[in-house]
Amino acid sequence: MSRKKYSTLEYVLISLIPYSRPNMLLSFKPHEYFNELERISRAKRSTLQSTLARAQNKGLVQRHKGVPRLTAEGKIRVRPYTAQILNKDVVLMVIFDIPEEIKYRRRQFRRLLRQLDFNQTQKSVWTTRFDYRKEVIEAAKILGIREYVQIFESARISL
Repeated sequence: MSRKKYSTLEYVLISLIPYSRPNMLLSFKPHEYFNELERISRAKRSTLQSTLARAQNKGLVQRHKGVPRLTAEGKIRVRPYTAQILNKDVVLMVIFDIPEEIKYRRRQFRRLLRQLDFNQTQKSVWTTRFDYRKEVIEAAKILGIREYVQIFESARISL
């Protein structure tokens, strides 16, 4: 995320965008997520919980099997924070070689790439037309696999 100051509601909504930095914290390190949210908002946890309830009341968030999800209106509200489509014939390519000792992190990373609409070219080579470089970098940091991941922007050449 950039250094822009977010309102509490914006930060909560951004945390519902799959694999945004706040979403990664909420998913893998919820204590850090709430610490950061408290710092940003300077509010108590009870206030933060009511903010999520307010987002639900405004129709920006709904619960699906107990998990908060963005509604269509919520997605419109957070659109400025989502990935843009890359130029024609340009793809974002992620290549990784994650050691066998931490294969569970490799599985988590592959799951992330699938959810971000990456296509698997080879077992550890994935591409997408969307500019998810920030999300991939943040996920690699949080998962502790940054040294095993490379990201490229490449032009597709038709044969």
